[in-house]
Parts: sequence; C-alpha cells; structure tokens
Amino acid sequence: VEACLEAELPLSLRVNLDAHNIGSLEALADFLRDRGWAGRKGFRCQLAPVTDHLGTSRYPFTMREDELVEPVLALWRRRPELKQALDFRLFRVLDHLISVIEPGRPSRTLPRFHYCEADRGDILAFGPDGLIYVCPESAGTARYAVGTYSPRYRLWPRRLRKWEARSVLALPECQSCNIATFCGGGCGYAALRRFGSLHHGV
Repeated sequence: VEACLEAELPLSLRVNLDAHNIGSLEALADFLRDRGWAGRKGFRCQLAPVTDHLGTSRYPFTMREDELVEPVLALWRRRPELKQALDFRLFRVLDHLISVIEPGRPSRTLPRFHYCEADRGDILAFGPDGLIYVCPESAGTARYAVGTYSPRYRLWPRRLRKWEARSVLALPECQSCNIATFCGGGCGYAALRRFGSLHHGV
C-alpha cells in the first residue's frame, strides 16, 4: 500500500464483511488512520458484503446487507472522524440510497442500466491463473475468463461482448420490472452461477 501511494497509484482496499469480522471494523479504521492512509489522495477502503450467489452455502457467517449496515452506521455515529476511512460503494443499492438522501452528497439519481462495472466493461481483473476476468469474484474459474495475460496478452471479444451487452434493456426479466433501473438487473456473476447465462436478471 505504501509503495503504491508513494508512486501515486490509486489503490482500493476491499474488505469483505460478515459476522466473523464485523466486530474488527473499528480496529481496521483505527489502523488505516494510524498509517495515514485514511483520507489520503488515491486511497480508499471499500466495504463489501460477503455474498452467497447460489443461496446454497453452508458458511455460517453471511449477513444480509441491512444487518451489516447497522454496526457500520453505529460506528460512524460514535466516531464520525472514521467516516472518511470506510467506503460504502460496494453496498450498491445502499450507496445509491445514501447518495440521494444524505445532505451535501452528490446525488446519483439517474437510472441504473447496469449493476456494476463488469457489465459496462470498465474493469479487468487479472487472476493468478494467467487469465483475465471482468468480474473479480469470478477470478479463478476459467470458464468465466475473457482473455489471457500470460504468457501472452489477449482478450476474447466474443466473451467480452456477452458482459458488455448485459443491461436492463436486454434482460427479459427486467422488461416489466418497476425497479429495474434501480438495481440494474442484478449481479451478472450471480446470473452465471444460478442460470449458467448472463442473459438473466437476478
């Protein structure tokens, strides 16, 4: 982290939250502050809920988004100076709500046609297996790869186009849904895991 910030490379630290580690959040925020990373240009700590895309996991620590949010908001109320250290953007629906109702925060009230960066082609994740993915959560599952970077860099246009074509305008389930432009059709990776196809709203 220090090396990236010294080189002025933007860096996001992702923290996957569940019942197992939610109690350590304040200690993490203190650590980020003590290291001088919180509030530093180019650094952000993104909180994300641990998710079960299939609904079949036996992992006992998964929590609903609203359950995870309560301790975070309680921490913010108790210690407002830690607010700058913790970023809610990966709580996607909640972040949208906050952007609308929180005073002084820029509103993102435009319709949401995509759930996340993966659907828009804004992100490439380089897995340790030498393959490239558009969704970091799918890294390591070769059938979801969209290219390779080792031994040679190459993207596979047909697979990329399937992600880039995913929007509420193309998903059958979204055509008659009243909140489609609020959720953006849901997670593409979840659609792959549940239905074997990106062409599904979830």
